[in-house]
Amino acid sequence: MSDQFLFKISFIVYDTSLIVSRLLETYRTMIESPEPVFQTRDVLKLHLIYANSEDETMQAVSHITSKHSNQRIIVLSNQLCMESGSGYIQTDLCRNIRNHFFHTPQHLCGLLALVTGMASRTVDIDKVFSLQVLNLSQLKKSLVTVAEGLWLKSPRPTTFDTESKPNVCFGIAQNIGELKECLTLRHSIYDALGYLEEPVSRCQSRIEIDMFDTQALHFVAIECESHSVIGAVRLVMVAPNGLLDSIIGNPAHVIREQGIWIEQLEHEALRAGDTIFANPLHGGMGLPFPILRNTDFGDKWKVFLDDYNPETGGEISRLVVSPRYRGLGISEKLMRIAIATAVDIQKAFLLLECVPIHVLMYEKYGFSIIDGHRCRAREIDQVAVGMTMDLTDHPLNHAVASARLDKSLLTHGLSTCAG
Repeated sequence: MSDQFLFKISFIVYDTSLIVSRLLETYRTMIESPEPVFQTRDVLKLHLIYANSEDETMQAVSHITSKHSNQRIIVLSNQLCMESGSGYIQTDLCRNIRNHFFHTPQHLCGLLALVTGMASRTVDIDKVFSLQVLNLSQLKKSLVTVAEGLWLKSPRPTTFDTESKPNVCFGIAQNIGELKECLTLRHSIYDALGYLEEPVSRCQSRIEIDMFDTQALHFVAIECESHSVIGAVRLVMVAPNGLLDSIIGNPAHVIREQGIWIEQLEHEALRAGDTIFANPLHGGMGLPFPILRNTDFGDKWKVFLDDYNPETGGEISRLVVSPRYRGLGISEKLMRIAIATAVDIQKAFLLLECVPIHVLMYEKYGFSIIDGHRCRAREIDQVAVGMTMDLTDHPLNHAVASARLDKSLLTHGLSTCAG
């Protein structure tokens, strides 16, 4: 697997009650001791910093993020949210912190809010911890959960032990079993990131499905020895009419067949008691792309589609890789086969949406930011950036030229092994 990577996080504590800060100081050595990330060889290392006011908290954030290297910060405070009705809303401190990181996207921040009532999901807060169940092990567990979310969002250096690097096959999901593993992997990653709503997080089936899955091509990365899915991505699009053959076969047939599998998995989960799957999955609420569901569009999506005709484009989304296999270039290859497929079936553009820290990563493939498009991605409760890639075939379009090279490498069912 990947070589060990030390993931350092500055841990800022602003606790006006002093209850948690005293507990942390008593067990500071344990809090700052290295912690393994998931089942990987990577290690989390926290550095504890105390603040005595909101100003000191913001000063600490500003000082840390003034450094040239990418910084990771967790802020724990009882001043991040306040009661409102049956739940909580963010405070000015929370908004100021989020705004700071909006303008410094190379850095990442996780917020762990302390509340005296029951914990519940809150906008802009990564984790809410109730002081009603205060004990060190539960607090450390919540802290590690937020830290692991930052680790998952952070681009992982591509390093590996050549002796243990696995063989991995990349291709279209070939059966319902592979597709179910894909949806299970998505659930585990999105749950760890805190993106899932409570009913989805708790569902017994442990799969993540949305209304766009039945109108998408689903690609997987499979570890050849165990035959297990270790990575996945989807290409949401309108199936091209009249195109009977491509590097994935007949794309309309593949979308239709995978859509049937999605519906079968939905019904299977419903029979198991997961009532969240009671509503049929179809049509994406009448919207052709996931990006259009986000909160800054409103009625503007009609104008957006004047520039991005759904018949001629697609959107790449739900790119996930198993934590154990990060740093091996798997996400890169999944992106390449999705782009190569889009070029092969003659799409004119691609869209995607990402957290700001991933913009540079996607620019390497040829994506560019859609002017003026920064919004809150509704389904993941995160500030997101919209990006697009021009797939027009002309001599100066290096992205298309690269995709054609990938197509030539992947014409045999996209089933080449990377060793």
